[in-house]
Order: sequence, then C-alpha cells, then structure tokens
Amino acid sequence: MADGNPLFHASHANLGTAGTISETTLAEAYRLFGNQRGVEGRQISVLPRYIITPPGVRSVEARKNVTATTPNAVAGVNAFANRLEPIEEARLIPAAGPDPCFLAADPSRIDTIEFAYLEGQQGVYTETRSGFEVDGIEIKARHDFAAKAIDWRGLFRNAGV
Repeated sequence: MADGNPLFHASHANLGTAGTISETTLAEAYRLFGNQRGVEGRQISVLPRYIITPPGVRSVEARKNVTATTPNAVAGVNAFANRLEPIEEARLIPAAGPDPCFLAADPSRIDTIEFAYLEGQQGVYTETRSGFEVDGIEIKARHDFAAKAIDWRGLFRNAGV
C-alpha cells in the first residue's frame, strides 16, 4: 500500500486474531471495521457486507454463522444471521497452512479495489480473419485488465487455524 505496509497489517487495523469463524471472530471484525478512520482522522461508517472464504471447512463455518435459526433460548440466537453474504472463491485455497477468511464492505460504501482497462479497450478486444487455407474464420481475443487494492479500510482478514 502507499504507506509501505501490506494490505492486511496490524497498523491498518484490518487483521484479526487467527481463529475459526465464530461469534467471537466476527465480533472482532465488526469492531475493527467500526474503529476505522478516514484520511482526515475521523471515524468512518463502514461495515462488512461479504464474508469470503475458500470452499470447504471455512465456507461451512461461514454459512453456519450467518444463517438464521429458530433458537429455544437467548444463548442460541445467531447474532450475525443475515448480516453477511457468503462468497466462496476457490483461488483462496492456500498451497499450505490454514484457510483464510475475509470480510469486505459494500463497494458502494467505500472504494477498496480499483479495476481498470487500457485506454479504449473497455471490454474484450476481438479480431477476425477469413481462412484461405482452411474454410472458416479465425478469431483472436484478448482482455487487457488490471486490478489493485487502493484502500484497506473496507477489507479484513482472519488467517484461520
């Protein structure tokens, strides 16, 4: 990031205590989101909307912790029911070590990830030519695209266990 620290770092207050997805770790994430400060030093109002996990155990934990239930006692109430939208992403499966979990704010509330195209190429570029040696058409396609994290305040990471 521009301050010289990685995207997820203690100085950004967006790195949680490693653990399973539970009421405790989600409460920590909400607290850290709630304490985020803007560039002028004032507290900003941004809360997580998505919980992003690799498929498998972390995904199951996430879904269990955001699903509404019908408890028979106050202790059984799911405090995070319907507050987060689960997203599974296979590219988050680490080569080794525990599965991480991420929370992300609604992109309409805070700009976190910026994506861009090459000037004049705001979609897939295609080129075609008719075949002379073979009956048919050759099609060439490319998509010039880039993405970068521009603000850490809308993201949170829990390394897992």
